[in-house]
This record gives sequence, structure tokens and C-alpha cells, in this order.
Amino acid sequence: MRTLATLAASLILSTLASTSCKPEEDGGTPPATTCSFEGQTHAQGTTFGADDDCSVCSCGANGAVSCDASGCPGACANGSQPVCTSYGTIACDAWACFGGCSSDAECAPGGWCRPTQGGAMECAPFVGAGASCQGFVLPWTRQRCEPGLTCVPREATGDLPGTCATCSYGGDAYQVGDSFPADDGCNTCGCMADGTVACTKIGCAPQGCHYFGEDYAAGESFPHHDGCNTCTCTEEGLVACTKIACTLCPGGADPVECFAEPCAVSSCDVAGATCSNDYCGGCGANWFDASGNTICE
Repeated sequence: MRTLATLAASLILSTLASTSCKPEEDGGTPPATTCSFEGQTHAQGTTFGADDDCSVCSCGANGAVSCDASGCPGACANGSQPVCTSYGTIACDAWACFGGCSSDAECAPGGWCRPTQGGAMECAPFVGAGASCQGFVLPWTRQRCEPGLTCVPREATGDLPGTCATCSYGGDAYQVGDSFPADDGCNTCGCMADGTVACTKIGCAPQGCHYFGEDYAAGESFPHHDGCNTCTCTEEGLVACTKIACTLCPGGADPVECFAEPCAVSSCDVAGATCSNDYCGGCGANWFDASGNTICE
């Protein structure tokens, strides 16, 4: 019995010794498929511009971001110049070297292999990739943004450059950030970063009224030319006059009594016309335009 007990104990110890207790392996954090950069999220494999408006960045594996500043002003090599790309970034105008190729892998990062008009294969540029060698210059290389102008992207992403933002208003050109008076003479406009013009919309002070050859300020009252009514220049620049019957006529003549108010039975098709009753020498309706000129006689 003692031998059996010893054998059983040895078997249990041998089993425990050959068995290890290991924690279950964690699958780990899955690799990132997006990149966070300067407050924006970008998909892996995409190219985008940095906030400095010249560096071109790309989202790589595991959320890593790499940026190329070779297109920044003053950083272009081999005589290349900074230009405004269709992505809205500033990049160098020389992109990839000439030379034969058989696959995209033989071209510079961001380039691809394409046939030329002569049938040969060459590495083509890719708008957004930095330049590291000379030899290929895009046809729109002279389209570059002067200092202080913003490079605005276009929807097209091929051969077209972006737009160096300027604003046009009233036949004049303005740079981004400029302020200038609006056409109404009282509001102010500004040239926005995307080349659009934004203006304030405050109410403009009235310019006054011109009536019978005289100028009057808004709110000013003055006698009507009939000698008995009173007119006022409104805030809208219009002239409003009272329409009371005059009790005195030129030369001291007595006014005529009419069966109806002359203006009530008369009409004038001119927009904005005003009427004044004339009881001197008859029942007359005198019509005037906004400037006080007699109309509809």
C-alpha cells in the first residue's frame, strides 16, 4: 500500500510540474487606420496639407504622419519654385525625374509610371508629393502665390493648379485680409481667405432729399411751394407733405369750394407721385415727383 501511495503522489507531482498556468494572451490594440494631425482626422494612405500652408503630409501605418516641407517657400531645390497646387498647398514645381520605368515602384514616392506621347515610359508627377530631383516641371509652374496670398484648392486633383486667392469688388482687386468701403458708402467689406468678399450689413444713414431744387436733411421740415402745406424729408430719403386745403390764394383771392377733394378724383400713373389740392382759381390737383417736379399735368 505504501508503494502505491508513493507512486500516486509521484504521478500527481509530475503532472503539476509539466503544466504551467499562463494568462490568456491579449489580442492587443488593433493597428490604427487613421491619423490625427493638427485637429483633423485623415485616412491611412491619404495626402493632405499642413497648417503652415506649404508642407505636404501623408497618413502612414499605425497612425504615423510624415510631412515634406520641400515645397515651402525658400526650400525648393535645383531651381524649382513653389506653386499653388490643386490641393490648396504650396509645393515645388519639379516633381519627379525623367527616365524610363516599367512600374510605379521605380518612380519617386507619390509618382507613377505612364507612357509618353512617343510611346516610352516615364515617371509622372503626383500633385501633393514633395520634390527631390529636377527634370519634370508641370505646365502651370508659373502659377505661384505671391507672399500674403492664400492658395485655394480646386475640386480637380489632376493637372490644374489651385487658385491664388484675391478678391474682386467694384472693378478693383484686393488681397486676402484687405478691408475696403462698400459701394453704399457706409458699410465695410473684407477679402476672405477663399477669395470671396464679405461686407457688413448695417443700415446706412439717409442722404437727405432733393426737392424743388433744394437739398434737405433727413427729418428736416420745410414749406410746400403752395404756401400752406408743410413737407418733411423722411429717413428713407422721400418727401412727405401734408394735404390740407389752402385757405389763401395768391393775390388775396378766395379759394373755390369744390364738391370733392381734387386729388381724390384725380390720378397719376408715375410711381411715387404726390398730389396737392389746388382750390385757387378752380378745383385742381397738382402732381409732383419725388424731386418736386410737376408731372401728370
